[in-house]
Amino acid sequence: MSGLDVPASVWIDAPPPPDLGGRPGGAAHCLGPPSGRETDVPGYGVQVHQAFLAEFAPDFTLGVHFHHVDQFQWFVRGSAQFAAHPVSPGVLRFADRHTPYGPLVVSDENIAFMTLRAASDSGAHFMPGAQRELGTELEAADRSPRRNRTWDLIATELEPGHWVDVCAASDGMRVSLVELDEATPLPRITMAGSGGYLAVVRGTIHADGRLVAAGGFMPLAAHAASPDAVSGRGGSRVGLFQLPQSAAVNAVEGE
Repeated sequence: MSGLDVPASVWIDAPPPPDLGGRPGGAAHCLGPPSGRETDVPGYGVQVHQAFLAEFAPDFTLGVHFHHVDQFQWFVRGSAQFAAHPVSPGVLRFADRHTPYGPLVVSDENIAFMTLRAASDSGAHFMPGAQRELGTELEAADRSPRRNRTWDLIATELEPGHWVDVCAASDGMRVSLVELDEATPLPRITMAGSGGYLAVVRGTIHADGRLVAAGGFMPLAAHAASPDAVSGRGGSRVGLFQLPQSAAVNAVEGE
């Protein structure tokens, strides 16, 4: 499955940890074209959902780098230091294209995060070696924002029952959360921007005849509505991660 035509009923569970096999890290591809060094792979550089789980071994440092596309990184396992911020399960990061970030310094346990994009990318460009390339790209690119934001989606306090924007920008970048008591329907919400993802941050939900646990996510195209879902035992927390576009219409909460 790949692309913005993924049916709205498809939920994707976070895959099992990749076998690192003595290597510092690995990636299990879940959705869309692969993220590698080659730029001629099918689907590269186009407007499609690209999502995968990346995991890094203990005591590894991932250097400062940038990408050519906007992206979210959603931490689902382990702990590390990401630049000035400690990261652990439930932390979400956003970086605009051509925005260097890092380093990621892994502690004494594996760290795993989902990389979530609405356009495909071929991989990281490390600094300072890519400094000249970055300068060239910035000269040629539009004057888009260069944000580097972090949110703790678990620690954020919410009143149950309605969507709350953690961040909402004029270009369509949006992070929104809803806290649900047990057996409560998910309030309808419509994706905007360049599309994005609906994600189970905490607990479980029942959707499309299956139980989706924390770490599960659903790609949604712009203008696609969230599916029918009900929170599971003990309640749940669900997130909307919306990627920007130059002239985006903000996501709209339904009644």
